[in-house]
Amino acid sequence: MRRSPFLLAVAASTLLWVTEAAADASQDWALCNGTAVGGVSGEAQIAGCTARIQSGTEHGDSLFAAFYNRALARYLKGEYDLAISDYDQAIMVKPDSDAFVGRGLAYFHKDELNLANADFTRAIELKPKLSPMVGRLTRLPFNPDAGF
Repeated sequence: MRRSPFLLAVAASTLLWVTEAAADASQDWALCNGTAVGGVSGEAQIAGCTARIQSGTEHGDSLFAAFYNRALARYLKGEYDLAISDYDQAIMVKPDSDAFVGRGLAYFHKDELNLANADFTRAIELKPKLSPMVGRLTRLPFNPDAGF
């Protein structure tokens, strides 16, 4: 059976495109899963997560991770409104105690203490072991230079 050169060329180019797309996704995830503290800049982490979110191929836990990681990077940069927006999206995908704590901390830094307290309370409902840590946070005076 003789194979058409055209079909072989289409198959080869399709395989190359799929391989390149997988490599790009892998690079995006390497950036998105990095930390601003661990050698990956906050901007690179945000770019990697944004690429995964905008790809439209992420769902469930992976989409949650992209929004959560981007929120954390934005939080660490002091971009609290953008962090809150990303935490909102992460929570819509998967109501996770860590996302509620992160959003609560962003609200805390904006001096929106009622919203922060509501998120801390929800985090404790989801994960009661957080109670001692979150309890300490809610008793702290507001200090934007505290670093948490």
